[in-house]
Amino acid sequence: MTAGLRTGATIAAAAIIAVMIFSISCDTPEFDPPNRIKSLRILAVKSEPREVSPGEEVIISGLAVNEDGTIYTGPIAWVLGSTGALTGAERSEASEEDVEGVMHIQMTEDDPFVYTMPTGGEFDEKFEEYNADGTVLTIGMGIGDLDNPIMSIKSLMVRDNTSFENPVFVGLDFLVEGRYVLPDEDGVFNVGNTEAVKVTANVDFPTGDEKTFHWFTATKGLKEFTVDKAIEWKLPKESGIYDIYCVARENTGTQFGDGDYNVKSAGVDWGAARIRVSETMDDVIWADGN
Repeated sequence: MTAGLRTGATIAAAAIIAVMIFSISCDTPEFDPPNRIKSLRILAVKSEPREVSPGEEVIISGLAVNEDGTIYTGPIAWVLGSTGALTGAERSEASEEDVEGVMHIQMTEDDPFVYTMPTGGEFDEKFEEYNADGTVLTIGMGIGDLDNPIMSIKSLMVRDNTSFENPVFVGLDFLVEGRYVLPDEDGVFNVGNTEAVKVTANVDFPTGDEKTFHWFTATKGLKEFTVDKAIEWKLPKESGIYDIYCVARENTGTQFGDGDYNVKSAGVDWGAARIRVSETMDDVIWADGN
């Protein structure tokens, strides 16, 4: 079974490489509406640290969900590669052999993609000629049916003097009927039979100015796409447990080389919470203790 999954993941990695040829730093595909989870999706990809220097270790991870809004825990195919050395015309005619890089098959959450960035000539051989002011690599993530994977691609900045950091997600606050609620011992926020809750993302942004918040849930309760740190979530009438996700982003545009292209260096972190809708307000844990 494991061998079969690894074979499928290898196929997925090849598919990711093919996508990398045509896109140096695209992000998650568009959905309608973007904040409604209706299928297997990748919501975000991040590297820690956000920018890395040769010789440093980088941990690459992703946030993926199933169609019901629960966390995806299946195999993941990772690719870290480069097409930056190709011009636009060359990229349109490139093949998989033109993309240099490394691959990692993640079978469980305990097997993350951890990579030590090579130095000197080893970097040049593995990826492309290193530019100390900024070399852009591409992270590719593939999940699901690994013969035809769901994919997402993100840029990774490698340079001598790193300056930008990821945001740090502190948590989500829930306001029910004007009062804050606390999670139970299982980490679930009981919200009773209220019609809507206000959810606020608490995030620290060490660097950067362009800050956005992207919300996702499998319910219909987020009426409009918003990038605000606080949203109103109209809750389902049916009792049950529901998940909500928020991806915090900080984007910084950087010009490279002769100015032919601009790469958005995206700082990313995310938070998630689970709520319980019930028929009464009896199990709600109010923050004020009343």
